Amino acid sequence: MESVINEIDRELWSANFRIALFHPGQRGRRIDFWAVEGTRDYAFRELKLHRLSPDVLSFNPRAQKFCKKAGFRVEGVLRDSVMDGDVYGDDILMALLEDKWRARTGMNLTAGLRTPAARISRL
Repeated sequence: MESVINEIDRELWSANFRIALFHPGQRGRRIDFWAVEGTRDYAFRELKLHRLSPDVLSFNPRAQKFCKKAGFRVEGVLRDSVMDGDVYGDDILMALLEDKWRARTGMNLTAGLRTPAARISRL
């Protein structure tokens, strides 16, 4: 399994993430959902992000399901923007904002992280 937070933007306090399960035996055992939740919580709690966006492709309905279950919302679709072999697929734009994460997880530690200066002082 791999979980990667990348494309971190310290001006907008946003990042992208992806999760890959390399072995079929890892699927269907809640490992995938655990990875999505763990990455999400780390990004907001430790990196102090404001916005987190997963890489979700239409070829992977399980990823869509787990991201929605973890609180991510569909913001749009880039139709036929990726390929799997010789088949086009969609890039599904999803994101979760910090305030929705806090409300969902009960992590109302401070409301003062809305500005970049407040975020830097908390790192």
